[in-house]
Amino acid sequence: MTKGYLESGTWKAEFSGKEIFRMLRGYLVNKKYASSEEMDLDLAKKIGNYQHEQSTAPKELLALKRHISQEVMNL
Repeated sequence: MTKGYLESGTWKAEFSGKEIFRMLRGYLVNKKYASSEEMDLDLAKKIGNYQHEQSTAPKELLALKRHISQEVMNL
């Protein structure tokens, strides 16, 4: 059952991205003294910095950034 769920791609629509993110964060950022919110932010910043340095940010994110920049310039 699980294999079919994964192979069909159904999990992409039904499984929360936050759950995946938090499971990964537990492996990558294991700061016992930090709150989960701080660890989420730390990992998100590291991912963003890596994407920026490697010029590998998702197209949708770059388009959103351009759109926001244009809107700010129009204010």
